[in-house]
Amino acid sequence: MKNEASSDDSNSTRQHINYRLVAIISLAVIVTLGTGFFWFGATVHSKIGALIVESDGASVRSIASDWAAHPSIAGVIIYAEENDNPTTAVAVGTTTKKSGVPVNVDTHFHTASVGKLFTAAAVLKLAEDGVFGLDDPASQYLPEGYLDGWVVVDGLDRSNDITIRQLVSHRSGLGQIDGDFWSYLPYFFQPKKVWAPDELIDLGRRIPVVGAPGKKTKYSSTNYHLLGLVIEAATKKPYHEVVRSLIFNPLGMTDTFESSNEWQRGEYLHYYEGVFDISNHHPSFEFADGGFVTTARDLVTFGKALVNQQIFDQPETYEEMIKAPDGADPNRYMGLGVWVYQTEDGRQFLKHTGYWGVNFIMFPAENQFVAYSLAQSHADLTGFWRQIEPYVWAQTDSSSELTQSGQ
Repeated sequence: MKNEASSDDSNSTRQHINYRLVAIISLAVIVTLGTGFFWFGATVHSKIGALIVESDGASVRSIASDWAAHPSIAGVIIYAEENDNPTTAVAVGTTTKKSGVPVNVDTHFHTASVGKLFTAAAVLKLAEDGVFGLDDPASQYLPEGYLDGWVVVDGLDRSNDITIRQLVSHRSGLGQIDGDFWSYLPYFFQPKKVWAPDELIDLGRRIPVVGAPGKKTKYSSTNYHLLGLVIEAATKKPYHEVVRSLIFNPLGMTDTFESSNEWQRGEYLHYYEGVFDISNHHPSFEFADGGFVTTARDLVTFGKALVNQQIFDQPETYEEMIKAPDGADPNRYMGLGVWVYQTEDGRQFLKHTGYWGVNFIMFPAENQFVAYSLAQSHADLTGFWRQIEPYVWAQTDSSSELTQSGQ
């Protein structure tokens, strides 16, 4: 028994040493990341975590060139259409900060969470087809007990009350894993690890919940990891095959691929976390929350189909997608997988951003669509948009921009 106790004590000591090593390594990473972020602070006017490049440019190309010249950004891609006519097609910079390979408008980039739009659209299509109901409990399509004990409010386990609708709209009560340093750390330190969906969901389980299902909107990628499993269980097909058959193939999105299972890696715009190129990390870390590569042109193709009733069979489905939940701010809210905004002059626009510096904006009434990638997680996407917005729809700019980008 003494030998067993001694062995247990020895194991415990080793575990404590391992924990200390993890803590030391984590602290070193924090210091390294911080050093990298502050390294370019002298040339960047930024809030914490937001990279803004000052530009006096008077065209999309000149502004994009200023951003691409920054040491933390390799390349910038922007593509826009109005009434099916390209108004901007600009690509500046290179695929990596070290390469001499120039980007073009059709260079692939990772969608990050912009890809949630594909998941949301697939879910709504499956609901139209009667594969499941939006108000079905998600637990109905997950292994028995999978959600048990996760969302406990006032002593009651509400986990099995979470519906598919609430997952799509980020109103499940699950906490926000996005931006959580400790959840991101395993990804950073294990670049070649192939992540199983269950492992991603386990990372989400350690985040405190925010309330009972249906009570408030709290954005979290964990919702979409769960949706990926729901889709697979309900269709008995891999998630990526379902999205391809329902969305990509019908729309002719031939330049969009699920990055873990479909993509044949070639030249693409690498994405950066501060000064670190992490685009070679295994993309399985994203799964159904945005694990795609695409082009700006393919995103615009998707957006036009979405708002012009070319994805769903019933007009009511799109209206349901952009409907405000009860009690939401009518000027800014999350619908069923898409952010909906009202401008000061009363225009509605839809958008979704992606962590790897991607933004996709749709103005349905004006039939305007713009997609761009800065491929930098710390880039201020809204700040960039405010700089280019006065020029992106300008027909006087379009011919020169399109010519210069080789279109």
